[in-house]
Amino acid sequence: MNNIKDFSLAVCDELRSTLAGVKEDQVRSLFDGIMRRKDRQIFVCGAGRCQYMLRAFCMRLMHLDFKAHVVGDTTSPCINPGDLLILADGAGGLTTISAVAQLAKNCGAEIAFLTIVPDSLIGCQADIIIKIPGRTAAAGGIGKSIQPGGGRFEQSLLILLDSVIAAIVDELGLDKNAPFARHANLE
Repeated sequence: MNNIKDFSLAVCDELRSTLAGVKEDQVRSLFDGIMRRKDRQIFVCGAGRCQYMLRAFCMRLMHLDFKAHVVGDTTSPCINPGDLLILADGAGGLTTISAVAQLAKNCGAEIAFLTIVPDSLIGCQADIIIKIPGRTAAAGGIGKSIQPGGGRFEQSLLILLDSVIAAIVDELGLDKNAPFARHANLE
């Protein structure tokens, strides 16, 4: 790699191609599931870099006044019937995430799952599946990418979830600066 800037532009092209492969009806199902939970709770759960992307999404949901929580945080309450659990795992085979999905199902929650592999261990438990074509380092590698590891999936996940937030802002008729009203002020 001779030129880092050119490489970053190639990464952007790869992400554009990846996101073009996401089906609108699948993302719309996630959007609708979130909008139906305005008075309920929404939980997110992932591992590694996927968890970071989900944490960013959870923060934005909170900024929009949703009751949003990260599974495992000390302030995370119990999940209840009718709540939504949003999971992300590229290969879909993490047993820890699968166990969380099963616990949520047993409590009557709905499961939304963002993944490369819909018919995976976790995918079999999901009510809503959003397939993000990409690459993961798990399972010996799935797909191709110019980036190392699962960067293609993880970055696409962040962009897609930020786009869901933008759609929520639009649907609720909020100003684009609405999230700043609930932004942290102790930093």
